[in-house]
Amino acid sequence: MRNKQLLTDKENERMLADIVESIVKKPIDLRYTNKPESYVESFGRYHAITLGKIKGIDKFTLLNHEAGHILFNSPTKSGEDMITKWAEAWNVGPTPRMLIKKTYWYALNIIEDQRIESLMAKLYLYNKKRFYKAKINVGRDWGNGDCNILTMLSCIRFGRDDIVKENIIYPSQEREYELAKEILNEVEGTGNRGALIGLAKFKLCIDLYISYFIDNGPQHYNMWEDDVDMHSLDYDEVGRV
Repeated sequence: MRNKQLLTDKENERMLADIVESIVKKPIDLRYTNKPESYVESFGRYHAITLGKIKGIDKFTLLNHEAGHILFNSPTKSGEDMITKWAEAWNVGPTPRMLIKKTYWYALNIIEDQRIESLMAKLYLYNKKRFYKAKINVGRDWGNGDCNILTMLSCIRFGRDDIVKENIIYPSQEREYELAKEILNEVEGTGNRGALIGLAKFKLCIDLYISYFIDNGPQHYNMWEDDVDMHSLDYDEVGRV
């Protein structure tokens, strides 16, 4: 039987990065970490994708996700413009304003992740199965704790609607849940304005969440910071939308 030389995982990852490089005409630096994180950054002349160790998600799936932010031009500059204006409209000090921006960014990241994964699934059909499996694996270990407006988006995206439903007490929460599902469905297959439109539709719900912390004072800011702790997108969008 003829021996076949198989590519290593890193060689496969490098091959995909090379394909993306040839499309966007910029070098892509692949970096690896043992931390449970994955993200893409832009440094003008080149992009850097960091792949970590996230339980339930293999690195090739992580790479496909991060490559989607590059290929489909995630609206980071436009998002920053919009979110900064929204945050400055709140009459608060530097610390809560920073947390307000992180809150909007948290929601935008979730919506944008949904958008780019839907487009990557169209680019390569097996990605649909790959992303679905990853989301189920991540969501499977989540406990049935409290559910706020941000975790609601995450729960829907990661197949844990049951957590949301168990926490619905008031009709307003049911309406928020239906709106969140609608936004995540509608953003699929859209251009890079899609996630910004989705965020704008969800802004009133997010603002009610922000108002809770503003009204209850600094003693609640640690809890707020824990809610919105995340690695923001640092991709250099090609032009504002």
